[in-house]
Amino acid sequence: MHHMTRLDTPLGALILVADEEGLCRVCFAQGERYPARIPADLAPGGNRHIDAAGLWLNAYFRGEVMPLPVVALHWPPDMTETRRLVWERLQNIGYGETRSYGALAKEIAADTQGRARPSARAVGGAAGHNPFSILVPCHRLIGANGEPTGYAGGLGRKRWLLGFERRNSARR
Repeated sequence: MHHMTRLDTPLGALILVADEEGLCRVCFAQGERYPARIPADLAPGGNRHIDAAGLWLNAYFRGEVMPLPVVALHWPPDMTETRRLVWERLQNIGYGETRSYGALAKEIAADTQGRARPSARAVGGAAGHNPFSILVPCHRLIGANGEPTGYAGGLGRKRWLLGFERRNSARR
């Protein structure tokens, strides 16, 4: 059984979906470039995984800089190796920091001793299919020219998130 709840944020509603193993999906209710794969067996309301993610997201939107939540992420069973590597490394980009798609591709190649050599485009594709918006911070990826590019939730939201984090980081 999957549980689902809606969380209102300054950027619009987020949909949080979880099963007993962990959080399965965090996505914007409207405006996602890629439609969310939401399971059919939904029960309204939260569970411990949704509750933990909701607490963290509410704190995030209050401007509290916190480590990523201790929330079990239930990764898609059909994820590719490249997506797994990208999603893991996204979690290491700190609050208020950014990394270019190409730089992240090079980090992955170095970390895997060349076993994986994703292109910047492959990193962008993986980021665009990230099932955990904001929690796995794909919004922190930018183009080689330093400008925000691409975001499944929309470029306006990406700019807002980057500016929000930059302002909060500067206050500390």
